[in-house]
Amino acid sequence: YMPYAVYAAHQIARLHPARDFDICIVTNDDVSLPDGDDIPEIRLVRVDPGNRFEGLFLDARRTAGVYLPLLLPELMAADYERVLYLDSDIFGGGGDFAALLSCDLRGNAVGAVRDNIQWRSPARLPEVFKRVGRRSAPYFNSGVMLIDIGAAKATDFTVRAIDLGRKDPNT
Repeated sequence: YMPYAVYAAHQIARLHPARDFDICIVTNDDVSLPDGDDIPEIRLVRVDPGNRFEGLFLDARRTAGVYLPLLLPELMAADYERVLYLDSDIFGGGGDFAALLSCDLRGNAVGAVRDNIQWRSPARLPEVFKRVGRRSAPYFNSGVMLIDIGAAKATDFTVRAIDLGRKDPNT
Protein backbone atom coordinates (compact mmCIF):
# COMPACT_ATOMS: atom_id res chain seq x y z
CA TYR A 1 0.00 0.00 0.00
CA MET A 2 3.00 2.32 0.17
CA PRO A 3 2.54 3.78 -3.35
CA TYR A 4 -1.09 4.62 -2.52
CA ALA A 5 -0.19 6.11 0.84
CA VAL A 6 2.52 8.26 -0.73
CA TYR A 7 0.07 9.39 -3.42
CA ALA A 8 -2.47 10.38 -0.75
CA ALA A 9 0.31 12.20 1.14
CA HIS A 10 1.17 14.09 -2.08
CA GLN A 11 -2.45 15.18 -2.45
CA ILE A 12 -2.64 16.45 1.12
CA ALA A 13 0.75 18.18 0.87
CA ARG A 14 -0.32 19.95 -2.35
CA LEU A 15 -3.54 21.12 -0.71
CA HIS A 16 -1.65 22.41 2.34
CA PRO A 17 1.88 23.55 1.40
CA ALA A 18 2.11 25.72 4.56
CA ARG A 19 0.49 23.15 6.83
CA ASP A 20 0.88 23.14 10.60
CA PHE A 21 0.33 19.39 10.84
CA ASP A 22 2.45 16.36 10.05
CA ILE A 23 1.73 13.77 7.42
CA CYS A 24 2.53 10.33 8.80
CA ILE A 25 2.41 6.88 7.28
CA VAL A 26 1.97 4.12 9.86
CA THR A 27 2.93 0.61 8.86
CA ASN A 28 3.79 -2.75 10.30
CA ASP A 29 5.70 -3.69 7.15
CA ASP A 30 9.42 -3.31 6.62
CA VAL A 31 9.18 -0.60 3.99
CA SER A 32 10.83 2.70 3.27
CA LEU A 33 9.68 5.89 1.64
CA PRO A 34 10.59 6.34 -2.00
CA ASP A 35 13.42 8.71 -2.86
CA GLY A 36 12.92 11.84 -4.89
CA ASP A 37 12.62 15.59 -4.75
CA ASP A 38 8.88 15.39 -5.32
CA ILE A 39 8.27 13.37 -2.14
CA PRO A 40 6.64 15.57 0.52
CA GLU A 41 7.96 15.55 4.07
CA ILE A 42 6.44 12.40 5.57
CA ARG A 43 6.99 10.84 8.96
CA LEU A 44 7.23 7.07 8.60
CA VAL A 45 6.07 5.28 11.76
CA ARG A 46 6.89 1.59 11.89
CA VAL A 47 5.12 -0.46 14.52
CA ASP A 48 5.35 -4.09 15.52
CA PRO A 49 1.97 -4.97 17.00
CA GLY A 50 3.33 -8.26 18.33
CA ASN A 51 0.38 -10.40 19.32
CA ARG A 52 -1.93 -7.44 20.08
CA PHE A 53 -4.34 -8.51 17.34
CA GLU A 54 -4.42 -12.18 18.25
CA GLY A 55 -8.00 -13.43 18.23
CA LEU A 56 -9.18 -10.82 15.73
CA PHE A 57 -10.36 -11.80 12.27
CA LEU A 58 -7.32 -11.98 9.99
CA ASP A 59 -7.08 -13.31 6.46
CA ALA A 60 -5.37 -12.42 3.17
CA ARG A 61 -7.53 -9.26 2.86
CA ARG A 62 -7.72 -8.21 6.51
CA THR A 63 -4.16 -8.34 7.81
CA ALA A 64 -2.79 -6.94 11.05
CA GLY A 65 -2.24 -3.69 9.15
CA VAL A 66 -5.97 -2.95 9.05
CA TYR A 67 -6.04 -2.89 12.85
CA LEU A 68 -3.11 -0.47 13.26
CA PRO A 69 -5.43 2.56 13.66
CA LEU A 70 -6.51 1.04 16.97
CA LEU A 71 -2.96 1.57 18.24
CA LEU A 72 -2.74 5.24 17.22
CA PRO A 73 -3.67 6.62 20.67
CA GLU A 74 -0.67 4.77 22.11
CA LEU A 75 1.69 5.34 19.18
CA MET A 76 1.04 9.05 18.79
CA ALA A 77 0.40 10.19 22.38
CA ALA A 78 3.88 11.65 22.89
CA ASP A 79 3.66 13.90 19.82
CA TYR A 80 0.04 14.68 19.02
CA GLU A 81 -3.23 15.64 20.69
CA ARG A 82 -5.28 14.54 17.69
CA VAL A 83 -4.76 12.25 14.75
CA LEU A 84 -6.74 12.22 11.53
CA TYR A 85 -6.48 8.64 10.32
CA LEU A 86 -6.99 8.13 6.59
CA ASP A 87 -6.81 4.84 4.71
CA SER A 88 -4.27 4.84 1.90
CA ASP A 89 -7.05 4.66 -0.70
CA ILE A 90 -8.53 8.07 0.08
CA PHE A 91 -8.63 10.75 -2.57
CA GLY A 92 -7.78 14.14 -1.11
CA GLY A 93 -9.09 16.30 -3.90
CA GLY A 94 -10.00 19.26 -1.73
CA GLY A 95 -11.02 20.43 1.68
CA ASP A 96 -9.36 21.87 4.72
CA PHE A 97 -7.57 19.16 6.67
CA ALA A 98 -6.51 21.61 9.39
CA ALA A 99 -10.19 22.49 9.98
CA LEU A 100 -11.07 18.81 10.07
CA LEU A 101 -8.40 18.25 12.71
CA SER A 102 -10.04 20.89 14.89
CA CYS A 103 -13.63 19.56 14.67
CA ASP A 104 -15.50 19.54 17.98
CA LEU A 105 -15.76 15.90 19.01
CA ARG A 106 -17.86 16.87 22.05
CA GLY A 107 -15.61 14.89 24.37
CA ASN A 108 -15.76 11.71 22.28
CA ALA A 109 -12.63 9.75 21.56
CA VAL A 110 -13.38 9.23 17.87
CA GLY A 111 -15.21 11.12 15.18
CA ALA A 112 -16.26 9.27 12.05
CA VAL A 113 -18.95 9.31 9.38
CA ARG A 114 -21.43 6.65 8.46
CA ASP A 115 -20.30 4.27 5.79
CA ASN A 116 -21.15 5.21 2.20
CA ILE A 117 -23.94 2.61 1.99
CA GLN A 118 -25.67 4.01 5.06
CA TRP A 119 -25.46 7.71 4.32
CA ARG A 120 -27.26 7.10 1.03
CA SER A 121 -29.77 4.59 2.44
CA PRO A 122 -29.78 4.68 6.28
CA ALA A 123 -32.13 1.69 6.66
CA ARG A 124 -30.26 -0.50 4.17
CA LEU A 125 -29.01 -3.79 5.58
CA PRO A 126 -25.32 -4.13 4.68
CA GLU A 127 -24.22 -7.43 3.18
CA VAL A 128 -21.86 -8.19 6.07
CA PHE A 129 -24.77 -7.79 8.52
CA LYS A 130 -26.80 -10.31 6.50
CA ARG A 131 -23.92 -12.81 6.57
CA VAL A 132 -23.60 -12.70 10.36
CA GLY A 133 -27.34 -12.54 11.07
CA ARG A 134 -27.46 -8.97 12.42
CA ARG A 135 -30.15 -6.34 12.11
CA SER A 136 -29.26 -3.06 10.54
CA ALA A 137 -27.59 -0.54 12.85
CA PRO A 138 -25.51 2.59 12.30
CA TYR A 139 -21.86 1.92 11.57
CA PHE A 140 -19.00 4.08 10.42
CA ASN A 141 -16.33 4.03 7.77
CA SER A 142 -13.11 3.21 9.63
CA GLY A 143 -11.04 4.58 6.74
CA VAL A 144 -11.56 8.17 7.92
CA MET A 145 -11.42 8.76 11.67
CA LEU A 146 -10.52 11.74 13.81
CA ILE A 147 -9.04 10.50 17.07
CA ASP A 148 -8.70 12.63 20.19
CA ILE A 149 -5.66 11.04 21.80
CA GLY A 150 -6.44 12.13 25.38
CA ALA A 151 -10.06 11.00 25.24
CA ALA A 152 -9.06 7.73 23.59
CA LYS A 153 -6.53 6.98 26.31
CA ALA A 154 -8.95 8.03 29.08
CA THR A 155 -11.61 5.63 27.78
CA ASP A 156 -9.24 2.72 27.07
CA PHE A 157 -10.25 2.97 23.41
CA THR A 158 -7.54 0.60 22.16
CA VAL A 159 -8.17 -2.16 24.69
CA ARG A 160 -11.95 -1.90 24.41
CA ALA A 161 -11.94 -1.93 20.59
CA ILE A 162 -9.64 -4.97 20.43
CA ASP A 163 -11.72 -6.77 23.08
CA LEU A 164 -14.88 -6.05 21.09
CA GLY A 165 -13.27 -7.50 17.96
CA ARG A 166 -12.28 -10.63 19.85
CA LYS A 167 -15.84 -11.14 21.12
CA ASP A 168 -17.22 -11.19 17.57
CA PRO A 169 -14.35 -11.76 15.12
CA ASN A 170 -16.76 -12.36 12.20
CA THR A 171 -17.62 -8.69 12.01
